[in-house]
Amino acid sequence: MGLMAQYPHLLADLKWHQISNSTNSDLLAELAAGSAGDWSIRIATNQTSGRGRQGRSWETPNGSIAASIAVPLESFHPSPSWLSAITAIAIKQALTEFLDSSILIKWPNDCFLNQKKFAGILIELGSKNAVVGIGLNIFSAPDIAQATHLGLIDYLPPFAAVLKSVFDQVMYCSGFTDAQMRDWMIKEIDTIGQDVKVDLVSGESILGKAIGLTTAGALIVEMTTGKLEIHAGDVNHLRPQNA
Repeated sequence: MGLMAQYPHLLADLKWHQISNSTNSDLLAELAAGSAGDWSIRIATNQTSGRGRQGRSWETPNGSIAASIAVPLESFHPSPSWLSAITAIAIKQALTEFLDSSILIKWPNDCFLNQKKFAGILIELGSKNAVVGIGLNIFSAPDIAQATHLGLIDYLPPFAAVLKSVFDQVMYCSGFTDAQMRDWMIKEIDTIGQDVKVDLVSGESILGKAIGLTTAGALIVEMTTGKLEIHAGDVNHLRPQNA
């Protein structure tokens, strides 16, 4: 990981396993036991019980990689709920140099390439740390219609760049207020300004325009009947970006 030479603290407690049930579960357990600490990292090239948002599973086939990073909450002043979008932005910024196509970030944290998802993010909280879980499809993807991979042939350069970028973006945002986070995110999340269809966790679907975020990170959708704050749900853009 030559790209990480200037970040020795990220290498101080980095463990790479071929197989893990879940890197998030592993790291949360180690943090609770005191055998891991701030900026500990756990990596696996195969997860047997990976988790995604809203209780979904996250597959890690051969050609994908998963990692979990222990972010210290003591020095992170905004709500930890922002870490999900921060991580998506970090992924986008890290991978731009490796790709010819643009990465689109769909609220709340989905990273899309050519209108398909290539990365998953899951934030889980311990007593003193937030565990930031990242799954990246490097050169293969699950057999799912909306999944894709980066089309790269080597794990290390892009993945090292992502780990560095997560650290940089967390440190950049660590002194922000929630209002400052909202103002920054509005400029970074591609969903803002889009006509959207949102499938809510209740099973209901709504149509409207994404016009902003609250200071808690909820998506504000303007409908013909008024505005609605969306705290959880699946967003679909109804027109291509820059159409």
